[in-house]
Amino acid sequence: MEGYAQPTITSFNPISGPIGTTVVISGTNFSTTPSNNFVRFGYASATVITSTATSITVKIPRGATLLPISVMVNQLVTFSSTPFNVTSACNDLSFSFRSFDSTKTFISGTGGGWMAAAGDLDGDGKIDIAYANYYAGANMSVHRNTSTPGIISMDPKIDFAVGLAPDDIVISDFDGDFKPDIIVSTEDNPTYDLAIFRNTSSIGNISFAPRGEFNTGIVTDKLTAADIDNDGKIDLIITYTNTDMLGVLRNISSLENINFAPPVQFAGIAFSGVQRASVGDLDGDGKPDIIVSNIFNSDMTIFRNTSIAGFISFATPLDIPLSGNTIQGTAIYDFDGDGKRDIVACFSNSTFLSVVKNNSTIGNLSFQPANNISIAPYKSYNLSIDDLNGDLKPDLIFSSGYTSPSSPKPGVGIMANISTGGNILFGAMQTFPVDYPAYINLVADMDNDGKPDIVACSGYFSSAGPPQHLAIVRNGICENLFSCQSGTNSITSNILGNVYQWQLDNGSGFTNLINNSNYGGVTTNQLQLLNIPIGFLNYRYRCLVDAVPTGSYLLKFGNTWLGTINNTWENPGNWSCGMIPDIYTDVMIPAGNVQLNNSTSINSITLGSAAILTVSSGANLTIIH
Repeated sequence: MEGYAQPTITSFNPISGPIGTTVVISGTNFSTTPSNNFVRFGYASATVITSTATSITVKIPRGATLLPISVMVNQLVTFSSTPFNVTSACNDLSFSFRSFDSTKTFISGTGGGWMAAAGDLDGDGKIDIAYANYYAGANMSVHRNTSTPGIISMDPKIDFAVGLAPDDIVISDFDGDFKPDIIVSTEDNPTYDLAIFRNTSSIGNISFAPRGEFNTGIVTDKLTAADIDNDGKIDLIITYTNTDMLGVLRNISSLENINFAPPVQFAGIAFSGVQRASVGDLDGDGKPDIIVSNIFNSDMTIFRNTSIAGFISFATPLDIPLSGNTIQGTAIYDFDGDGKRDIVACFSNSTFLSVVKNNSTIGNLSFQPANNISIAPYKSYNLSIDDLNGDLKPDLIFSSGYTSPSSPKPGVGIMANISTGGNILFGAMQTFPVDYPAYINLVADMDNDGKPDIVACSGYFSSAGPPQHLAIVRNGICENLFSCQSGTNSITSNILGNVYQWQLDNGSGFTNLINNSNYGGVTTNQLQLLNIPIGFLNYRYRCLVDAVPTGSYLLKFGNTWLGTINNTWENPGNWSCGMIPDIYTDVMIPAGNVQLNNSTSINSITLGSAAILTVSSGANLTIIH
């Protein structure tokens, strides 16, 4: 904004912690009046506690995920070079089908839409979802989020007229009023190809000013929002599939007036069917670079940013061939913790992802050859990055659409990041079905329980398909609390606050706990469970933090094979609880040779890849679940 200096973020401390952590953001050109500084952690807005011209103190808000911190002052915004990492209070660092709740599906269209975006549109602290309906009524749809911790719920969709063939959608604050606006690309309108929806919402009510229209001069396909020239305003990056061009629309908006300069267009070395651009600083010079995927030749084209405020420019583009067939998109993140952002690419006709390690230095782009990681038998249409299990490492999430009933269709796949020492590594793939083919996925903490959930927008490449769906897969990692019978355990709230009250649901709803022979610390951030009796099985616990609930924890009796003495199941010394598993127990055997000699019944069993269980002749192992 003319007459004001753009704020900058130089650092923040600490760099990780649970929801509620107090963080000091250091930088320049902040307002000394706290309420004049607007701070977001990804999608979530934070309340400013104190501020000076060079520091802002905030608490991490519910809904924060692995996206950069933004600070807006006088309608000008700046972003941190790295995100704050929300941590988990548990030790469950693996993924399994038990890690995620059953998918919640919301019918959202009449077929064919597949692009979605997220943002807190009404300012109520919950992440809303909007999507473009390509084949369905020339509109976009918005779901207002009404979830509570542990329970996903969305209001029925609201439709807004866009124009013919709405293709892509982006949510960002373009006019600097700290309300996220929406822009939708359209393909078949004769006088405009961008439909602009300036946000006029209030808490509990999503609304927009009358639709604005912008004509780029070339039919626009995909959209990405980022401040390319570092002038404090969010620009729009557009791709034109039919003409194989990249365009950047410099933001010239003023308060309550969204507007852009004519597009500055760039051609790539091997452009052929360009897809949505990805944005990130690849060479560490503080300027966001652009990656464009080429669907017909499976190359990535990288534009190193040389822009200055008010002038968009790039160095000669770098083309990186990949071995996959039909590249659909890319994602950028530092996977191995070496301070350089790496790249991962997905393909709609290849059963692997390509990971490209970054070796760049300031002003010089350099990458190692791609390493392909299998996701067979699946293919992928989209990638997202977030730390799903709170271990401070960004995990991979991919969507896998399909075109026929016989195609493999997991819907959503995830791979845990297990990188160490500069080596990029991912764990075994886990898949989570949704009802219809998923073509786009987002990651956002939809129920404000301190853990990122997965949102899959699913549809068909045809108006004849079933209704488009919005599928939300809730993150349930760490919600099973495994304990020994008659043992002790503790639960630490994954959200910090000032006043804590632990609650119990034994089947009749949540009620406040009091300290007694079985519970301690009921008004602290850590609940102690003491001398746990059999009758507590499947009890559910949660904590009210400043009168707002966390997600809940389900008590299970678990017993892990140690094999300390010999290989005999019936020896109590071989088990972590010092007792033989019974009908109430979930058994875990991570590794080793185990011999079962006598018939027994257990609740469930999980065998690791290095585990061998042998049941003697005449003995039976009965598994209840």
